Amino acid sequence: MKIKKGQSLYIIIIIILLFGAAMNFQAKFFYFAFSLLIVTCIFKKKISYNNMVFIYGAIGVLMGLYNVPNGIMAVIRCFAFLVCYLVGYNVMFLKSEGAEELKKIIHNQEKKLKLFVATLAIGSFSHLMLNWINNRGVNLGRNTIDIWSGEILSATGQAAIGCLMVGFSSGMILYPVKEKERLVGMSFTLLLLGYNLILGGRTLIIMYILILGVDFAFILVNEREKNKIWKIIFITFLLIFILSIVYLYDIGGIKNVIVSSNLYKRFLGDKVDIELLESTRSILRQGHLKNMFKYPFGGNHSRREYGYAHDLLLDAYDEYGILVFGLLLIVLMSALKNLYKILRDNYYSMSFKINLISIYMALLIQFCLEPIFAGMPWLFVCFCFLNGCIARQNMIVNKMKYRVFN
Repeated sequence: MKIKKGQSLYIIIIIILLFGAAMNFQAKFFYFAFSLLIVTCIFKKKISYNNMVFIYGAIGVLMGLYNVPNGIMAVIRCFAFLVCYLVGYNVMFLKSEGAEELKKIIHNQEKKLKLFVATLAIGSFSHLMLNWINNRGVNLGRNTIDIWSGEILSATGQAAIGCLMVGFSSGMILYPVKEKERLVGMSFTLLLLGYNLILGGRTLIIMYILILGVDFAFILVNEREKNKIWKIIFITFLLIFILSIVYLYDIGGIKNVIVSSNLYKRFLGDKVDIELLESTRSILRQGHLKNMFKYPFGGNHSRREYGYAHDLLLDAYDEYGILVFGLLLIVLMSALKNLYKILRDNYYSMSFKINLISIYMALLIQFCLEPIFAGMPWLFVCFCFLNGCIARQNMIVNKMKYRVFN
């Protein structure tokens, strides 16, 4: 599939703007989101869409109405999710559909979507690393100062910035296309876990365990080449062995760094953090669930009484009401349905499937941990963009299969 010069320029600009949105550069992700649409309108003669656009549009309208007292910019920001879904749907363009084999077309589309996933992951990861650099020599315990806003962010908030890289690096480690990709994935992981020694958070660690576990289970069930399965098992145990040796023999002083870290003190220190055994978030969620029937039209009543639920759906219900809650459920179900279609299609490579499983798991886990719209709407923007991409990809493949087999 040859891409014309104009189309190549379009993809390059999209990548730059995606990077800025995922990085939440200067805390202005929405500028990048709307710039993505402007660029798409300039380069595309015709804007394509599907029925889900109306769902995203309805979410934008309802959220906008609730934000009218906060000013016009607050209302406009509510449509960033619609915009990014629309851009994702259009950026997966396909030319000369009848000129190439279906497998080749899918392979090229895979590479394009992998590039977008990498851009989002590296963009948010860059934000996290800048925060690390910016806080060198600053002692705020497990909290750090955000480089863009200047505000003190909690460890869990910082971990959320790294969630996309957790998913991206997990896929690279477990099922790379080339062996050098595994080394790159491990490098990203070591940097994330290195920063987590300061943050002392469990989120990144648990997220890695869950994602790698699900990825490995998927490979066991679907991988036809048993040699690859044994290779993955061997490499996993080899890495565990090497890391154990490095720690036990304090190679490079790594053991001392770990033992003196906030992470070690929180998990294995003299005073173990009580929240490790009983999280207050479950109590907050119970309070929000109890108030659901009392306040079906939002208004932040539960937030004033209990604080945030730290859950995408419950916090949205509390702020915007049952209609937005229902529309978000449709968005989540549609995303999972489109992901499932790709996972069950034998035309896609295993590495591509693992890549998508990992990134979507990271997003969905994070949606269950933080007040997304209040604290990190840029993450939902990334989610909407990916949803548009895979929805268009499924449409393209279904159309091509119809042509091939009929």
